[in-house]
Amino acid sequence: SDANNSANAPLEAADPGELTIRMFEKLQGRRREEKRAAKLLRQQLADERGAIAETILSQKETPLPVGLDLSASSVTEGYKYYFLPALLVGCVDRDIQGNRYLCLGADNNLYIVYPPNIAAYDDRELDHDALVAASEDITARASALPAKAWSTLAKNVVRAEGSPATGALVCSFIPEATSMEVILPSNEGLRALEEQKARIQGIKAELDIIREDKKMAKLSRKRSQAFAKAGKIMDEAAALRENLEGRISGSWRDFLRLVAVLQGQRAIEDRGTHFEFSPLGLVARDLRGSNELWLAQALTHPSLQLLQPPQLAAVVASLVAEEAVSRISVVGCRYPASEEVMQVIEQLQDARRELWAAQMHEGVEFGMCLDASLSGIVEAWASGVGWEDIVRDCDLDEGDVARLLIRTVDTLRQASYCEGLSVGVGPTARR
Repeated sequence: SDANNSANAPLEAADPGELTIRMFEKLQGRRREEKRAAKLLRQQLADERGAIAETILSQKETPLPVGLDLSASSVTEGYKYYFLPALLVGCVDRDIQGNRYLCLGADNNLYIVYPPNIAAYDDRELDHDALVAASEDITARASALPAKAWSTLAKNVVRAEGSPATGALVCSFIPEATSMEVILPSNEGLRALEEQKARIQGIKAELDIIREDKKMAKLSRKRSQAFAKAGKIMDEAAALRENLEGRISGSWRDFLRLVAVLQGQRAIEDRGTHFEFSPLGLVARDLRGSNELWLAQALTHPSLQLLQPPQLAAVVASLVAEEAVSRISVVGCRYPASEEVMQVIEQLQDARRELWAAQMHEGVEFGMCLDASLSGIVEAWASGVGWEDIVRDCDLDEGDVARLLIRTVDTLRQASYCEGLSVGVGPTARR
């Protein structure tokens, strides 16, 4: 007894008006659920009606006057006054929902519908030969229409405008829907739908009683005012938050984006309280360039590990050429890169595309040079070709050639001292 009194204490202490509001909200929730159940039941009854319609169509000759329920939800006898009279020409195809039928509506629109949309049919004896001739005109009109002429309605029904010729057929072959035989689902299903409607009406009546209560109206206004005030406070908080976020420096946001790229490329690893460099990250840390991560990915790529010094120098030149020389594309040169160098550069393209995509995803823009236009110059120089010959055999100024060689040598020097490149590229760079 004491336990029961304790459990009921909060309820008894609650304000009667608040209890009324809670009851009102609970009834609203129940009403929504019952409406959803009614909608589902209507769909099931429409599917049941569609199965009956298909059986009827299999026993009747087409074309056949029918009544269309375009929403596939009007499943009772009383809705026949709202059906769209139409002439069903025949089945045009079938998809996952079932057979699709071409119809000419009394509004002179062409429709392609499913069995659940067929709600009635004309059971009278009609001039079948005339109907067949009319159906040929309707089919010709439908076939001549481009795909963009058809628009999709509810339940995947599609519609297109008819023509003056099909308009004349409407008057001749489409009777009133009220003269048709309505296709109904099972009596059990219809009774279940009526019971569901009664439940919804009962809940609505309870809601109406509460709405008419003056105290409820007053409490509802107070609650609405409280919600409005809370909404205003939330808007002010959002504005303050936006203002605060706007004060965060661009450098900090850029830093966070860079961290995201480095994590995505596995250059750093999140240890919860701190980040640690991965082997790739250690290489990037020891290099200097316009995009150290790209340099690190390229220099650790398997395709570079067995290159000879001249070829390694040529590949490195392709990575730094844009930093040393402007307008690379207009430079003429008698020293093309070797086939071995070109194969390595081709293998680096996939890694470059992947890093580029990662940068774009985070809004980071750092250059990733991979241009073999000048690699042949560096390869020739590293193979022993003299300075005078190189300057004479290319269109670059001496200063540009010098900057290209210096930048390449500097990157090779960094690689030679990089602990993460101690095997493969590092020793070759030292040579």
